[in-house]
Amino acid sequence: MGQLDAARSGQCWEGYGLTLTVTKADRLRANVRIAGDLDLASAQLLSAALEHEIDSGRRYVRLDLSGLGFVDCTGLEALLEAHWMFLNRRGTLILLGLTRSARRLFELTGVDDVLLIASDHPHLAMPVA
Repeated sequence: MGQLDAARSGQCWEGYGLTLTVTKADRLRANVRIAGDLDLASAQLLSAALEHEIDSGRRYVRLDLSGLGFVDCTGLEALLEAHWMFLNRRGTLILLGLTRSARRLFELTGVDDVLLIASDHPHLAMPVA
């Protein structure tokens, strides 16, 4: 998969209707923004990008979902797997900027009780230094 090769060298990953961009990063932390659709076609790209971040030593990642147009059950599963991957490596994946449809899906499936979701109040979410 050619798009995954870019994950090893850059700050942006694109493919299958999904774009992930690292907006801020330091040795331990990163902010990543998603734009597009997170579904069966693009879930593997999300998984590879987040695995790249954790393999690069980043243990604390904020994933901004405000640009997410659509998420299906495969995308939801990829988010859950990433959540557990970070926890297993003593890190944290925090979701922020949930769209109305994503929030509804999270509530209906009960994953809002599992995933770490930041407050909707921007002044409460600390930016990466």
